[in-house]
Amino acid sequence: MLSDRDRGVLDVAGRFYRTQGAREEAVRVELGLTYTRYAILLNRLLDDPDAWAYAPGTVQRWRRARRQGTEAREARARRRVG
Repeated sequence: MLSDRDRGVLDVAGRFYRTQGAREEAVRVELGLTYTRYAILLNRLLDDPDAWAYAPGTVQRWRRARRQGTEAREARARRRVG
């Protein structure tokens, strides 16, 4: 079961912002969290079935972004080694 804070994190993550600073401000004002804490909570929620049930589009979009970031880091690491 998702807490009010978890739903708030997903709600903020689901919105589109013109700038990163606008998202950071929303996190600070609406959730009372640092952006780092928000990112940690969001990352945990991406693997939670209740989060998927609450906001499937948001979870899918952020899972894709997480996967692309992981793939990019792995590709850079392979280039350094090889």
